[in-house]
Amino acid sequence: MNKFISTLILIISTIAVKAQTDKGTVFVGGGISYNSQTSKDPTNHSKHINMDLLPTVGVFLGNNWSIGLTPQYSYARDSSFYKYDDYSSKSGHKSKLLGIGLSVRHYWMIIPQLALFPELSGSYLFSVGDAGASAKSYNMNITPNMAFFPTKHIAITFGYGGLRYLHQTNKDTALGTTASYNTFGFNVNQGMILGVNYHFTN
Repeated sequence: MNKFISTLILIISTIAVKAQTDKGTVFVGGGISYNSQTSKDPTNHSKHINMDLLPTVGVFLGNNWSIGLTPQYSYARDSSFYKYDDYSSKSGHKSKLLGIGLSVRHYWMIIPQLALFPELSGSYLFSVGDAGASAKSYNMNITPNMAFFPTKHIAITFGYGGLRYLHQTNKDTALGTTASYNTFGFNVNQGMILGVNYHFTN
């Protein structure tokens, strides 16, 4: 009897979780990432801080396949302190970026309450709040993620790293200069992305 009840509970939970990734399911939520890096040597001390806010709304277009729209806010701060003998100097820079992104996910259920999903995303960001300089960037990312479903409607997500292509243009208004660059490689500067999504299921 106990074995039968356990099997029945497992089947019910599997059906309930599967409904979270069925075609037509809508979800809202988002994620946040924070990363801090510090470098020290006898004469120089530098620190980089980066934070991203990623609210998301999406829909499953097919079983286990979803598409989402993500407004984005990114904040970064760099500071450095240099000292040699009696000479010392400080410098720092802050940047704020706003933008919009689009993502596609595919879920692989490992167990009824746990799934792995790679995410393909692209976004456009532009700087705000800096009169002396401006920046625009386009990026594409492939990020590995994991989702844990503690209830029928809730998904807790974890993501880190992945591959990233970035094209950015920086313009200095005071100097009248413009510089562009491209990067491609593993994105380890963003930090772990922690998120919570609510799935509107029956």
